[in-house]
Order: sequence, then structure tokens, then C-alpha cells
Amino acid sequence: MDKSTLTLILEPYAWLMLWLLGCWVQGLAAWGLVFRRQPDDAPPWPNAELAVFMTVCAGMAVNILALIVLAASHLLSPLPVFAAFILLTLASVLYLRGQGSTLAQFRSAWRGGWKAWAMILPVFLLILAYVIRPLGPPWGMDALTYHLPYARFYLEQGGLVANELLRLPYHTHNLNLLYSVALIYPGASLAQMVHAVMGFAAMLGVYGLVRYWYGWISALIAASAMLLLAEFIRSFEHAYADNGVMLFAAAAFIALAWWLERRDTRILWFCALFAGTAMGTKYFGSLMTIPLGLAVLWYSRDIKLTLRFALLTALFGLFWYLRSWWLAGNPVHPFAGEIFGHYLWSAGELAANMEQLGKWGLDKTLANFFLLPYKLFTEARSFNGDPG
Repeated sequence: MDKSTLTLILEPYAWLMLWLLGCWVQGLAAWGLVFRRQPDDAPPWPNAELAVFMTVCAGMAVNILALIVLAASHLLSPLPVFAAFILLTLASVLYLRGQGSTLAQFRSAWRGGWKAWAMILPVFLLILAYVIRPLGPPWGMDALTYHLPYARFYLEQGGLVANELLRLPYHTHNLNLLYSVALIYPGASLAQMVHAVMGFAAMLGVYGLVRYWYGWISALIAASAMLLLAEFIRSFEHAYADNGVMLFAAAAFIALAWWLERRDTRILWFCALFAGTAMGTKYFGSLMTIPLGLAVLWYSRDIKLTLRFALLTALFGLFWYLRSWWLAGNPVHPFAGEIFGHYLWSAGELAANMEQLGKWGLDKTLANFFLLPYKLFTEARSFNGDPG
């Protein structure tokens, strides 16, 4: 392997690692702001893997919120973006230095964690086989017609500007803003790495939760099974939104599970943060808020708490829906045209799009519902809109 090839691989991964480190620091500070406890109190995370998972997810969500503010203020250019990231990271470091209980909680979660990390090491070594997948040229319909063009357009315009010549101008663009920053680095490889690392982070969350509940053998099986899903592996090559919504939806449900065990309301606020971020990543994420809200209501029997959870989720997640409603008259544009009107998309075009979406997945039968986990492995191509 010559020097130029090695640089091509290592340089974007170095930038990715710096971003993840900043996300971890910012996320740890965010948890610390909410969990200002004494050093000898129990940590807000059950084990080392979930400590990393929850803090990095929180940091990613904070980054997305900061980018929304910058983009809405037309400050989406390299200098303001890097300055904001550095200032957030430095402020987080200063806070953590002055508030030692958060670091003590994190270290407490790591007690015995080295063994767990050693157990998952073989799985993550398998990931090295996929390290070059995000480095290929961009491909995939959504990446080429929607995500990457909008990321480039926002970066060129320095903020949120609707381009009605591009596909889906009024939609949930959380990840497109992250991709805008990634495109500061030449090529699309860093943007595709962001999508890939979100999939890996979701796998870490699954591993941590399963290990906490059932032990490390079951956790290894669960994490390894994800690597057997063809569509999961395929996602490493795309700058899509799917791994993002999977990550934040998983984080929301894991936070909900941890709240049910601890009954600590502060954990619920992070559940709302993750649910709202999933809402702003893809419309499908908004559907995840329904079972989350119902679970909060059912298990708390507290309407006020449920309303607070719903309002906080809406605060973090409704920006793109309100923007679409303001600019296009439809909060879920282009869908629900029969209710809000067919702006940009005619009724026929919308029907054709829905027919295309209907080709994804399996025939909607009761048998396929129960066989879904099995068919994710055996008929993976069907979940990519390819019935063959």
C-alpha cells in the first residue's frame, strides 16, 4: 500500500475520530449538566458501553442543534462551524474540570468494563473488513438526488435556502447539515463515514443493553447478527438518513428502558432529546415518538410528566416540520397532499412515489410480520426496493 493510498484512508478517519471525540466530550458535559450529583452516587449509565453510547449520541444531537442554529442564521461556512465546534468542546472541557462528579460517574460505569470491551473486540475487528466501504464514490438514489446535493447546496449558500429544483426541498434535513460539514473535506467519503459510524454506534448500544440484561454471550450474538444483515453492511457505502434515525431511535428506547428501571426523570429528558433528533432526521422517526409517549404515560400514570416529555420532544424535533409548514403549507411535505394541498408534487406524482415505496419490504401479510427477523437475513434485497 503506497503512501497516497494510506493517506486517502487515514486522513478522513482522523477527522471522523476528532469529531467523535468532540461529541463524546460535549455529550458527557450535557449529561453532567442534568446529573449534577455527588461523586459517590450511582452513575446514570448501567455499564461502560452504554456510557459511551449515550454520551456520544447526546453529543451528536447537540452538534445537530448547533448546526440548525448556524444554518438558520446563514452562518453555515467553515469558519463559524469550526469555531462553534471548538467553543462547544472547550466549554464542555472547562465544565467537566470544574464538575468532577460527572467524570467520577463515567469512571464508575467503567468498573469491570474492560472485560466487556475485550469480549466485543472480535466483533469490532470484523468491522475492519468494512473500513474501506465508505471511501468509494457516492451512489444510491437518495444520496445522489437528495442528501448530498442538499448538503452541498446548503454549504454553498451558507445556510438554509430552499431549492425547489432538487428532490424533497421541504423535509427533515438533520443529517444533511452534518453532511454539509463533512463536505468541507474534499469528496463524499467523510459524509459516508458519518452515516457508517452511526450504524456502528447503534450496534454498540445494542451490545451494551443486551449485555446488561442477558450477559456478554447474548450481547456478542446480537452485535454479530447485525453484521450479517446485508442492508446494514450496505448502508456503510451511502450518505443516507437511515442509520441516523436508527441510532437516535435506539438511543431513545434504551433511555426509556433505563428510565423504567431507575425511575429518574432526568433520564427521560435525554429520551426526549434522542426522540426529537430522530424526528428531525427522517419522517419515520416521528412515528417512534408515539410508542415512546404511550409508554411514558402508561408506566408513569402522570399526564403532566407525559406532556412535559412530549413538549421537550417537540422542541428538539419540530423545526423541519414547522419550516415545511411555513414555506410549503405542509408539515410533512410532500405527503398528505390531500389534506395540505399538492405543492410541487401533483396527486399523480405522489401516487407514483407511494407505489414505488410500496415495493420496499415484503408483502404485508400476517405471516411475513412474524417472519420479519428471519426474512431480514434471507430476503434482504426486498428491503432495498428490489423484489428479485
